[in-house]
Amino acid sequence: MSGDTGPGNTCPDELELLVFIMMGVMMAVDTAQIAGMLKPEEAQRRGVVATGLHQSLHFRDVTVRYEDPHVLLIRNDGDLRGIVIDRPQEIVSAKIDDVRPMPSLLAAAGGSKSLWGAFLRGDECIMLIDFYKLQEGP
Repeated sequence: MSGDTGPGNTCPDELELLVFIMMGVMMAVDTAQIAGMLKPEEAQRRGVVATGLHQSLHFRDVTVRYEDPHVLLIRNDGDLRGIVIDRPQEIVSAKIDDVRPMPSLLAAAGGSKSLWGAFLRGDECIMLIDFYKLQEGP
């Protein structure tokens, strides 16, 4: 779906999000950034360079145990790169109007620029992550 923002320009009314659980936190990424999903063994066989999401977010002094790891292939024009996530759940639609920006307090505290907002679904808060900004670093 898209809404008209001017001649020839469209802006989506909804995002399709892949929801996953990482260290007990529900997170999601726009499916437009994903080229595919593989089990780690298959990703390794295909020569995918994969980095754990917890490493990319620069969590300090945290031991992470993946219960059901999957490698999300990042949609780009270059090398096969992937991000290891845990416990993929489902793909959901989120209306743009239901997405809330990341509080400025978290950004001021040195939060990752890749965590850009939250989607409220019932009583659940799902953190939104941008894989393209994640690749840029802190």
